[in-house]
Amino acid sequence: MTKMIFEWGEKSILLVIGAGAFAAALIEIYTAIIDYDLQIEKLFTLFIYAEIIGMVGAYTSSSRIPVTLPIIIAITALCRLIVMHGKDMDAMVLMGESGSVLLLAGAAYIMSLKGKLSLEKRKLHYAKKIRLKVAQATHSIQFKKLGVKLSMYTEMMKQKCFMVVKS
Repeated sequence: MTKMIFEWGEKSILLVIGAGAFAAALIEIYTAIIDYDLQIEKLFTLFIYAEIIGMVGAYTSSSRIPVTLPIIIAITALCRLIVMHGKDMDAMVLMGESGSVLLLAGAAYIMSLKGKLSLEKRKLHYAKKIRLKVAQATHSIQFKKLGVKLSMYTEMMKQKCFMVVKS
């Protein structure tokens, strides 16, 4: 019962997050159209909304969040911050934020490699299972052949015994 309550709570929170991101994106687009003002910061904000909606969609379809999506959202948010501060930013702050973007990009790359490695691991696991089943089938066929040979041998022995008894 509590598991079902938690699942419903999780789904309703995801619905609120997805609907909120969608509504915020629509409002952002509406204000850009009304004001005839579409700046790069607003585009970055729209990218963040789109990534949040994509993350909610990925979670609802697979019940797991790919780790790279929040990292990409963080990279986009940092890029937005760098662009918004523009030329007024202190050089050390710019270096720190740029280093953070580089660090997060490296983390996203490593996590994407982890996903590829786990897929390769899964493929190897399935290949091993298939080889095992083929080996079992081969042994089964060999045992059947052996059974046929044994039954032929026992028939031959019965015939010899019958001949010995008959003579």
